[in-house]
Amino acid sequence: MKPQVRNTKQKTCIQKIFQEAIGPLGISEIYALASKDVKGIGLATVYRVVGGLVDSGEIKKVNIPNAVEDVRYERSDTALHHHHFFCTKCNKTFDLTKCPMASDLNKFVLPGFKVDAHELTLYGLCANCHGKK
Repeated sequence: MKPQVRNTKQKTCIQKIFQEAIGPLGISEIYALASKDVKGIGLATVYRVVGGLVDSGEIKKVNIPNAVEDVRYERSDTALHHHHFFCTKCNKTFDLTKCPMASDLNKFVLPGFKVDAHELTLYGLCANCHGKK
């Protein structure tokens, strides 16, 4: 078990970043945002704080296959079932509020199989990259 990350200005900054995030963030995004508020913050510190927040259950890992950073992180209190949209141009990930797969998924699997869970990631251009805001 990792030691708990104590309360520091770096931890407070990263917690604030997650409170304001509109979707899962990669380490490089967290580092870039934290660097604006905490001068001289190191990448190792970001990894350590993020690891501590995962260990404490405050944030959780989200896998976005084929993304530049395929492991991203989001607040754990976003416990409602949701999916993600990944912009292939700016590499940002956004939360989708509705599940397009809400119907009975068992109709899509082979006989005798039973679906327990599913994940969906949509890929394309976000409104900003597509030129429509």
